[in-house]
Amino acid sequence: MVACSFENYGCDGGYLTNAVDTLMNDGTVTYECQPYRNHMNKCEYKCVDKSLEYKRYYCEPGTLRIMTTADQFKHELITNGPFIVSLTVYEDFINYYKGVYTFVGGGLVGGHAMKLIGWETDSNGKTVWLL
Repeated sequence: MVACSFENYGCDGGYLTNAVDTLMNDGTVTYECQPYRNHMNKCEYKCVDKSLEYKRYYCEPGTLRIMTTADQFKHELITNGPFIVSLTVYEDFINYYKGVYTFVGGGLVGGHAMKLIGWETDSNGKTVWLL
């Protein structure tokens, strides 16, 4: 989808709502058909493995939800499973490697999209999101 979401900028970023628009209107193929590439190529309308059928899958219209609270996130995860979230990213996130990320400092870099797959509660009762 990165190469074929023409309303966005490939590996140089874009907007989550534009990506969802692409999924609803143009669809995307499976990872097996077109694996993710870490560089921008032209949009290809065939599978890398010629033995696979080129088939597009679409996001069901009306499934985009704007959620802003932890309770809404938890309810959606329990009800419908993992989903994409957009995050505001600061300079210190660029050096994040593993474990629990905690903002330390730095200026705003921009946004980033990730898949939210769950949560846990730490020993202090704080919600930790699994992305």
